[in-house]
Amino acid sequence: MKKIFFAILILYSCNSLNAQNDVKVMTIYANGGCIFRVQYDSIDSIIIAKQYMNSSNMEDYLSARALLPEKKLNGLFSVSPTKQVRFSSGNLQYNAYSDLWRFALNQYDIVGDSIYGNVYHSGKKCDNNEASSTYDGWIDLFASWTSGFDNTTEDSLAIRFHPWDRDTSVIKVGNLLHDDYYGYGCSYSDNIDVRFSFVDSVRNCKSKYANYDWGIYNSISNGGNKPGLWRTLATDEWHYLLYERKFKWNRVYAKIDKIFGLVLLPDDWTENDDIKNFSAQRFMNYLTPEEWLELENYGAVFLPCKSPDYGNYMSIDNLSIVEILPSMAVVIGLLFNDAVLPPYMLNSVRLVQDAE
Repeated sequence: MKKIFFAILILYSCNSLNAQNDVKVMTIYANGGCIFRVQYDSIDSIIIAKQYMNSSNMEDYLSARALLPEKKLNGLFSVSPTKQVRFSSGNLQYNAYSDLWRFALNQYDIVGDSIYGNVYHSGKKCDNNEASSTYDGWIDLFASWTSGFDNTTEDSLAIRFHPWDRDTSVIKVGNLLHDDYYGYGCSYSDNIDVRFSFVDSVRNCKSKYANYDWGIYNSISNGGNKPGLWRTLATDEWHYLLYERKFKWNRVYAKIDKIFGLVLLPDDWTENDDIKNFSAQRFMNYLTPEEWLELENYGAVFLPCKSPDYGNYMSIDNLSIVEILPSMAVVIGLLFNDAVLPPYMLNSVRLVQDAE
């Protein structure tokens, strides 16, 4: 049984002017100590974030972090000829013990395993391999359609919907297409139209099946804290973003604070000599967190790899995954399958909002 935690949080904010921006400071105290301090120039654009982990109780920090203004990245990215999106401020993370969703506090944060990664909880390194219904740590790899949406009252076989589900065993359901069903999403019939009708419903946020999208179903503590504010890109949107945008140098590899990943540059990007150690025409850029912050302020997005060798990112229709292969000198890959990919494959999730 989860503990019920009550903490008295005292918020103090003040305004100070600098040469360019009206910079606000929010300091959050709990149990007699400062546990979080952030500076931001508007309610939706945090420009500098520093954590002060003086509280011994991590739940103080989690409670405080959820009270911060929503952070949005300012870069606009085309995902079709007529649609642009803004990316979330980091990969999606989940803590089962606290039943809490959040975006990574930095774009280059990745949970990884017991060795690789840079995310900690209560002084202990987080590990995706420890995922369970009681794990008191962060995970950031998910099987398909594991938003937590429980549809078993209507579809009793769709039992693997929890964020920690990773089971690869087959649930036999008569004469299914490919003779298998893994318990993720709806239990497909042998009618291929039914199979892809479900995928289309999720992908286009139609009917209740839209709740299989993490961003539609969940309140994300530092992403507005309400359901329905975010969504996951579909295959055709990833393809347009990576291959069809108008300028050549729209993506490049980088290593930030020991974490490899892919940098996506916004639609209005122009090469900027003011950013130290970065060039969109260089295959690999090695950046400090401070140098990355400069690039992020120009609207750049960083998709960190889940391991030193590769990274995979989810598409909501599960017809492809984005594969990042920095160690193999492959710029980018979008893996397709004639049928739906195995839903138990674990991938990173990066959410977006449609630009108004």
